[in-house]
Amino acid sequence: MNDRASREQPTHAWSGLLGARPFVALLADAHLRAATGTFRFRHDARRATLVVRSGRVASLWTSEAVTYLGTVLYERGVIDNETLDATLLEVANSGRLHGQILLERKSITDAQLDAALAEQTQRQALHLFTFPDETHWLFRPDVDEHAGGRDEGRPTVDPWPIMWRGLCANPPLEHVRQVLARLDGGLKLDPGCDLGRFRFSRDELRVCESMTTQAVPIANVIGGSTLGKVRTELLLYVLVVTRAASRVQTDPEGPLALGKEGVLERARKIVQEDPYTVLGLPRGAPLEAARAAFFRLARVWHPDRIPDGVDDALRPFCEQIFARIVDAHRVLTDPRAKAPPESKPSPSSPRAVTLRDVDEALARFDFLQAGALARAVACSGAEGPTARAIVVWCEVRAGVAPNEAVQRAVGELDRLLAGDPDCARALLYRAQLTKRLGRVDAAVRDFRRVLRLEPGNIDAAREMRLHEIRQRASSGEVRVVAVAPTTAAAPSKTGSQTERELSAVRSGLRKLVGRVVPK
Repeated sequence: MNDRASREQPTHAWSGLLGARPFVALLADAHLRAATGTFRFRHDARRATLVVRSGRVASLWTSEAVTYLGTVLYERGVIDNETLDATLLEVANSGRLHGQILLERKSITDAQLDAALAEQTQRQALHLFTFPDETHWLFRPDVDEHAGGRDEGRPTVDPWPIMWRGLCANPPLEHVRQVLARLDGGLKLDPGCDLGRFRFSRDELRVCESMTTQAVPIANVIGGSTLGKVRTELLLYVLVVTRAASRVQTDPEGPLALGKEGVLERARKIVQEDPYTVLGLPRGAPLEAARAAFFRLARVWHPDRIPDGVDDALRPFCEQIFARIVDAHRVLTDPRAKAPPESKPSPSSPRAVTLRDVDEALARFDFLQAGALARAVACSGAEGPTARAIVVWCEVRAGVAPNEAVQRAVGELDRLLAGDPDCARALLYRAQLTKRLGRVDAAVRDFRRVLRLEPGNIDAAREMRLHEIRQRASSGEVRVVAVAPTTAAAPSKTGSQTERELSAVRSGLRKLVGRVVPK
């Protein structure tokens, strides 16, 4: 099964493009089916191979270097820089596995090695989220192309936290909104779902808790969320594709539920609403959302569906409401119909706050305004982790607060990074705060991770240069250059000789100035 011929000509396989089926959907499908097999990804010169066993991520190979085991162990604080350098030299000379060498030197334990290998696998899997939509993928079921290789014994990894971290870093928003638009009704969490597997933040868990006891319409979840529209959509999507939440049929309020006054009020307002509002959709919602909303409303407002308990005098108003629903559906789904006019923002409408505004306030050391703006950004889009890290940074005023407050801030950043380990801003701030607390080694590890994520980060690069200078100075590599004493072969000059030489220099300078400057 592992010979070259079988690999090049699979007898049965599934394939496609990531633009039609993103990587997160492939992972979810493999996990739900408890599949075992090999994925291959190809885009131009970029290649990757991923093996799943019983629905869990087993091992990966990528044509691009993503991360190394030694780097992961160092960043987790398991080994120091000296051990890393010494063992890497031994790996280069012997060609043996880095983990085996570290185990033999008793630098790490088996549990620490397994945890580091799992983290390395997660980082490699997250790298696949950066492949473009034009990437071709192929899946060969029941074929493990890494069997018998050096990665065969690696621990398998739960795909749920990979899916959530990858979604937040590289969200396929068009695909996410298409999936959510096809959901008719509300969402309710599966009672047996273990949300801890996703490693959600407290705010994300709070949104999930709103769906534990009853089904909630998606629009209501998004409207009541503190995460912002984009991040809430991603949260609902990952719950749906992993079947952690399921759709429950919930019909909108019809004429019987609204009563006489409600029907009359709805008939009065609906003639003034644009097609999106008529169907209960946000402006710019995709075609699938318009169709799903229409069928939901048609089930309760169609003249043939109006229950007998509704007053006959209200039926003309119900028909008027349904006619407006049909018209809105036609406008949004028929390309030949006249599109609704786009509402233009008034000159007085406030501009959306961005991270650039926050950074400008930070540059002015206006921590009060920067914190307020960061909270607004955290509630408006997918930049939640970065914005929340800035809020923590502003609360301790860039580390000038008392040590107790700084220690609490480090704990907040620890919790934030548990949900999004690759948030460069949170890593940078944690590094600066831990340095303030005297934990230099931990700070250096975070600065190195920041440079790995953002090679052009000026603050992290400056801190690493200062750290290297201090290290060289403490080891004696940086020395003060002193004037060497004269030797016996070169007799020392007397004081009178030195004075005569200085006098000659001054005289020469005066003559030069006299030639250049006119009298």
